[in-house]
Amino acid sequence: MSEPLLAVRDLGVTFHVAGRDVVGVEGASFTLDRGETLALVGESGSGKSVTALSVLQLLPYPAARHPEGSSIRLAGREMIGADAATLREARGGIAGMVFQEPMTSLNPLHTIEKQIVEAIELHRPLSRAAARERAIECLAMAGFPDAARRLGAYPHQLSGGQRQRVMIAMALANNPALLIADEPTTALDVTIQAQILKLLAELKERLRMALLLITHDLAIVRRFADRVCVMQKGRIVEQGRVADVFGAPQHPYTRMLLAAEPKGVPAPVAPDAPEVMAGIDVKVHFPVRRGLLRRTVAVVKACDGVTVRVREGETVGLVGESGSGKTTMGLALLGLERSEGEIRFEGRPIQGLGRAAMRPLRRRMQIVFQDPYGSLSPRMSVAEIVGEGLAIHARHLSAVERERLVAEALVEVGLDPAAAERYPHEFSGGQRQRIAIARALVLKPRFVVLDEPTSALDMSVQAQIVELLRGLQERHRLAYLFISHDLKVVRAMAHHVVVLKDGKVVEQGETSAVMDNPREPYTRALMDAAFALKATEGDVVRS
Repeated sequence: MSEPLLAVRDLGVTFHVAGRDVVGVEGASFTLDRGETLALVGESGSGKSVTALSVLQLLPYPAARHPEGSSIRLAGREMIGADAATLREARGGIAGMVFQEPMTSLNPLHTIEKQIVEAIELHRPLSRAAARERAIECLAMAGFPDAARRLGAYPHQLSGGQRQRVMIAMALANNPALLIADEPTTALDVTIQAQILKLLAELKERLRMALLLITHDLAIVRRFADRVCVMQKGRIVEQGRVADVFGAPQHPYTRMLLAAEPKGVPAPVAPDAPEVMAGIDVKVHFPVRRGLLRRTVAVVKACDGVTVRVREGETVGLVGESGSGKTTMGLALLGLERSEGEIRFEGRPIQGLGRAAMRPLRRRMQIVFQDPYGSLSPRMSVAEIVGEGLAIHARHLSAVERERLVAEALVEVGLDPAAAERYPHEFSGGQRQRIAIARALVLKPRFVVLDEPTSALDMSVQAQIVELLRGLQERHRLAYLFISHDLKVVRAMAHHVVVLKDGKVVEQGETSAVMDNPREPYTRALMDAAFALKATEGDVVRS
């Protein structure tokens, strides 16, 4: 039998951190043939990305090392210990890689033409004109509209889906035999996710590539992968064909992952529940200025006549693609974005109030942001982060009283108060999101904007956070505005759904009615993209 395209044997990765060795991967073995898709799945920290980066030796040496006996053979060549010329040929020539977050992977100072041409010229002695034509060809292959016209664009001028297509074009530039995709759709809207996944499947089939797919979304694996390796704490605990592993999982960890999808529905809202927050005919328009005199040449209508009402104990879900106005509407309701229209909080008009007038209301309206890594200051301890709002809005409290309230907030979100003196980098993503929720709850708010609070989290952690938020709402009768593009989470969280497109309300109603029987074509497209990945094995898209 011929040798597999990729053969990983007894792979180990050890990191030397703060004077001690930390095992990242231990004893991992698998193979991957041409034309096949292998998925590596598991929670954050399970070793998926470390394994993928090891294939092309992209881990930092000497901080990361492979113990004796580790082997990675790619197209018949050993990668561990390979010389610079062999690795240069492998990186891009034999295997291309698509990273999770294209905004941090693309150089913000270079045009997309320069970045794709550079990837081509490293492996082929082409003229600049020929390299440019190949760049256009790769962008078109990656489904990029108007490829030739957008070559001069910079990464920040592109949408998330367009940036990911640029990354795919760069990875395809030299016709690799293997494409490594590390969480390629995590930060994208459901419709863009579906487009990117369909594109990867089509490219794999057309070019007869092997695809190594790293993801925590088992629905994606179920539909797009041939085989799966389940990783836990650096070890592969189960592997085999997707139908076999998902149909009859043998390991308890695999069974836990398969059962981890957010489930259930929120507690019903009391019929006489008072209205807590209302935004009526809210407009947020941003001027586009150009020229030396910065004249307004156009207007971006981020929100254009949006009406949202949230009652005590109710969750209203705002859904739609990126740029639809979801986050802008949430910020406008909190008075953090200038807007027109009527905004009422607890029955009181607050539109146009100044900072001094808004300050007494701030403690009763809070926000939890999407990214638990970026929303917490790395220089502050957990106690300082959670207690900061108390120091501003409850100055009459003594230090001991503030410590007590911080400890109570941490207990309520399921964290140990003894960890209050630790710093954010010492916690997992799910724990950091719990800290962010504690920061909002410590002030005893009535209204909370939840801006994509689960999108950066693993499926199992998502389920935990959904349960936590529903429990907190039931105990404290909180009113939530829940912003998300993950419609499975919205179904588990929201009583009422408002669908936005281009700043306008397309459709709204009770969650079950909108999701089960959408009236508008745009809503149907969102639902199809979100729930198509629940396809049965008979629907599996494979080569």
